[in-house]
Amino acid sequence: MLKSMRPERVHILSRRPSPSKQDWVLYWMQASVRVIDNLALEYAAREAASRKLPLVVVFGLKEGSVDSGPRQASFLLDGLKYVARTLRDMGILFIVQNLPPHDAALDVADRAALTVMDMGYTGMQRFWRREFVRQAPGPVMMVEDNVCVPVESVYEKPAVGARVIRPRINRVREEYLSDRIGLVETPEKPTHFDRDITDAEDPVLDKSALGTRPTPVSTLRGGGDEAEKVLNRFLEERLDRYGEDKNDPSKNATSGLSPYIRFGHISVREIARRALSVGGRGTEDFLEELLIRRELAVNYAWYLPEYDNPGTLPAWARDNLDAHSADSRPYLYTEEEMESGSTHDPYWNACQKEMVHTGCMQGYMRMYWGKKVIEWSSDWRAAWHLLMKWNDKYELDGRDPNGYAGVAWCFGMHDRPWAQRPVFGAVRYMNDSGLRRKFDIEAYVRDVTARITEAE
Repeated sequence: MLKSMRPERVHILSRRPSPSKQDWVLYWMQASVRVIDNLALEYAAREAASRKLPLVVVFGLKEGSVDSGPRQASFLLDGLKYVARTLRDMGILFIVQNLPPHDAALDVADRAALTVMDMGYTGMQRFWRREFVRQAPGPVMMVEDNVCVPVESVYEKPAVGARVIRPRINRVREEYLSDRIGLVETPEKPTHFDRDITDAEDPVLDKSALGTRPTPVSTLRGGGDEAEKVLNRFLEERLDRYGEDKNDPSKNATSGLSPYIRFGHISVREIARRALSVGGRGTEDFLEELLIRRELAVNYAWYLPEYDNPGTLPAWARDNLDAHSADSRPYLYTEEEMESGSTHDPYWNACQKEMVHTGCMQGYMRMYWGKKVIEWSSDWRAAWHLLMKWNDKYELDGRDPNGYAGVAWCFGMHDRPWAQRPVFGAVRYMNDSGLRRKFDIEAYVRDVTARITEAE
């Protein structure tokens, strides 16, 4: 059964005996909101078929208990509706419950011969898993499918930078990218459930209950079908020039896939395989971001579970920032002034407004964004918490290891000491003259303004 999947992807979490009454195999979907190229779903289907039992898929969605705010939840719901339609057409029962995720899974685990779950890396996802395993009435397995190489197989401790994990991942990436099981047919779904999602109007998936702060992004829809469209456009139009243009804010060269990856609407392995099949000059640069940098962020969140606490920073960075905490700042802004994009810096204002209005921010500008908040705050720890707060509140790919590691990088994580300067000490510094020297930054400002106007 595991011939086509590396066995280290499978984690046995509980060896309790199966309940005496076994009516189905359960797949608890949470981090991998997709049907295509979902190894956890495929593993569960194989187990169900081998036991001659139906497969049941469950997702828990409760306001205040899901690792997303209203904006991210709206995007997530698009993906759940697509999954619901796809599984319904396949004859697989899909249940979305208005319960905290672990409670939703426990509610239907009582007659499960086996529960299979996917794997996420945030603190909240870990909490859900612990609570479920503590109370689960039967055996539990987890399939690690949202990275190319399982996190503990890559490196056994926090990595100081990409250079540590790059050779390890690149050496084995081809064999891990080739992992496939296939979604086999399972016996007919149980008929006694009354919670099957039968159409897109199911009240559990009603966006009107999400709240309005911040407003959902009208220009981006979630779901596996939308993710495929975004991937196809990127491969056809931008992959070849990705290496030269990815850091230029004035050029639309990035993939646009990060929100879909964050919610598991598309498999990282599928993206990498497709990029490799297309090839071209930008392929290795793209895989550096997709596989190395992203899995460095996963390493950060996994081995430093207080990833949103500044205490996770390397000592040299904390010491430098502390030593310069009393330095004079040329500008000091309140949280409200910065959040509204009302600073003296038109480039920073543009990227802040891009995030607030569109749910995304160009990658290079994310670095500039963070550096300026450090410079304009009276205390670097206050800047840390502001950046974490805004990343989680506004970014569609927020509340994810990639975002947390990105914020931490602005403070020295996964970086090295640079020349000493005020405010930052040896932590890397960025300024607006660098933007003007390297890019047509005014074109970026015009583009952001036009996109915000169009969205409104």
